Amino acid sequence: MVLMTTTFITTLFAQWIQQSVQRFLPEYRNNISIFNANLMALLFSILLVILLLAFILCPLKSIMGSYQGYYGISVMLVSTQFLYLTISTVAQSSFKSIAYKNISLINGLFKFIFPILLIYVVDRTINNLLLGIVLSQLLLIYPLMRISSFRIKDLILINFKNFTKFVYSIFSYGFPMIGWFLGNSVLNLCDRYVIQIFSSSKEVGIYSANYSIVFSTLSLLTSPLILAAQPILMNQSNIKENKEKIKKTISSFSTFFVIISMPMLSYVICFQHEISAFFLGGVYSEGSKVIPLLFGGIFLWNLALFGHKGFELLKETKIMFLFVLFCAFLNIILNLLLVPRFGYIGSSVATLISMGIYPLLVLIVSKRTILEWQLDWKSIYKIAVSSGVAGIFAIILKLFPFNGHYFIELFIGGLIGLFIYFYMIIKLKVVDVDIQEYINKFKFKQ
Repeated sequence: MVLMTTTFITTLFAQWIQQSVQRFLPEYRNNISIFNANLMALLFSILLVILLLAFILCPLKSIMGSYQGYYGISVMLVSTQFLYLTISTVAQSSFKSIAYKNISLINGLFKFIFPILLIYVVDRTINNLLLGIVLSQLLLIYPLMRISSFRIKDLILINFKNFTKFVYSIFSYGFPMIGWFLGNSVLNLCDRYVIQIFSSSKEVGIYSANYSIVFSTLSLLTSPLILAAQPILMNQSNIKENKEKIKKTISSFSTFFVIISMPMLSYVICFQHEISAFFLGGVYSEGSKVIPLLFGGIFLWNLALFGHKGFELLKETKIMFLFVLFCAFLNIILNLLLVPRFGYIGSSVATLISMGIYPLLVLIVSKRTILEWQLDWKSIYKIAVSSGVAGIFAIILKLFPFNGHYFIELFIGGLIGLFIYFYMIIKLKVVDVDIQEYINKFKFKQ
């Protein structure tokens, strides 16, 4: 609970700055020292605000009840997470990929080692567990500053007028993104609350468990592609001159995501019960029917994360906020209408519809901009056909008795389906350009 809360608070403080850094850093390519100096001043100012708020709210910590003992460590965790995330974004956006990956690897090791050491050497408390996470980030902030070319002496370069202009640009672009992420949180969480109100904790548990399988799988697929696409797109310094190249890049990443994700949609439709029974077992497998619906909704949502990059580049983040606000509102209404009658199945339908609306809005409205989201419908049709054919063979496989050996059934089904799918996309010539062009897009410039 403490980790979830501190992560949420950190997101409010850091996420809008991270998005702004990725957008504006390329514009300061020839004045990186000035950009870093202004950013350092902004980060230190916000850190001061965090600490002041923590001091002011300290007398009220008694309302936290049994959690008030974690107040101090939570403040430390928010502070270190805030600095670590924002500075690491600069390293990532500067194409310092090898150094950034090394730091991320070390951070992962520290997060494993330090909590264990503190728990076994000092005392087995939650505070020591959280302190280990704090130390794992705190010790890497200075190396991150070095990698990102942050130098304290550059603070003398700050001009008040330019700093004010810098903060305004960062704020006007990034602040609507707070609303976007809050709206996204509503989309991901409100269904649980509605199910709790109209059904039971048991149904919330069944729904949440199956939701986590889908969300984790698609996040694993989407995150590397988004991380690869972000610096490539944001480093297009002249949008008007490079608009065709940008549109092609967005289209390429979108197609690549569909190539990876659509066969998985076919797979979960065919093996929904087996997936839930193998990974969750028992009563949770009752909710396996929600898996294809949730997968479809989250798949469409994640596809739009590539499509809305055009709005990010054009600094139209307010439009993105309005889109997600509409989707969140629609999700709440649909949940209130469907859950009382259909339970968690109704909630999964609400998720599919509300998340599916977002890419539709992006697709329609982007046509009015110079960075229209151009989906390769011909390739998507071929991918859908290939996934469908692979799914038919998977259904035929299900006719054979596996006697509850879910792992064997899932493994053989996945292997056969994958072979047939790749055979089909090669046969149908899904990718019109050399596949190497796609692969090159996922490599950071060193």
